[in-house]
Amino acid sequence: MVIEHTELRITALDIARPGALEQIRSYFRDDRDIGAYALAYMNPLRINRGDFYQKFLDSSTYYFCSSGERAGMVVLTKASNPLLQVFGDPTLIKSALKRIPVAKARYLATASPHHEEVLSQSYRLDNILRMSRMSLTPEHFIEGTYNFNDIELVRLHGKQIHDINNLYRESDGPYKYSSNAIDHGVYWGVRNRGQLVSISGTHVVSTVERIGIVGNVFTKHEFRSRGFAQMATSAVTRSLIDMGCHDVVLSVDPNNGPAVNAYKKLGFNLKSSIIESRLRSRPKFKVAQTLNRLGLNRWI
Repeated sequence: MVIEHTELRITALDIARPGALEQIRSYFRDDRDIGAYALAYMNPLRINRGDFYQKFLDSSTYYFCSSGERAGMVVLTKASNPLLQVFGDPTLIKSALKRIPVAKARYLATASPHHEEVLSQSYRLDNILRMSRMSLTPEHFIEGTYNFNDIELVRLHGKQIHDINNLYRESDGPYKYSSNAIDHGVYWGVRNRGQLVSISGTHVVSTVERIGIVGNVFTKHEFRSRGFAQMATSAVTRSLIDMGCHDVVLSVDPNNGPAVNAYKKLGFNLKSSIIESRLRSRPKFKVAQTLNRLGLNRWI
């Protein structure tokens, strides 16, 4: 699909075509940390062909936007919480968001700080998080060594979902994961006398694109400041590298000094600033989207 409006050209890239994959890879060649999710969702890790496999099959749509020498990209990922990612020229992104026909009313968004104003014109931004991306490559990985009494570092699988959800229930984020979600990621945990007290996992992994995104890191409050999260994250990072990942990426609150320092000790480096936010479309934006669906986008 191609959408043209004055000097703006929007092309929906068919990732089933090798040429489209190469175009996306080329776009993020020098910014793999910023484009980590967009790259990974082209070929997410799939272990079997169950419901989880179908959920991620063809889950993302990539729109390449261009006007003269300027370029941008909008990526929409289907999930229980749809994900919107924007990259490149803010002016192109502003116009493209009005014309992409599959845009929904609500999103979880990831963008660079200079896209915040553009997003705010079409959406209400709730719970904005100002984060930093950190990444490492295998040659910079510093694997942690630990020696704790009564502590066991374990690879976690879906069959331990009860313990995993009990731990996440104490966090501020989602706490009801499925066993499939655990089995389709890479999760390691720290047990203290048998109790799961710390965990680190992944958001998405692509061995084809050789990239893994670390996340869902959490430690019970009474077990913090002991290096357990660093221990679990080190194990996740080692697993991703052993799976062939060339880039391991994570997001962190830059004001969380202990977390930033823990990741730096593993070899992660601060790369770029991002914002994460929940979006709700503004009434005016909904009108623009409706006109677009009716083929009246020449009026907007």
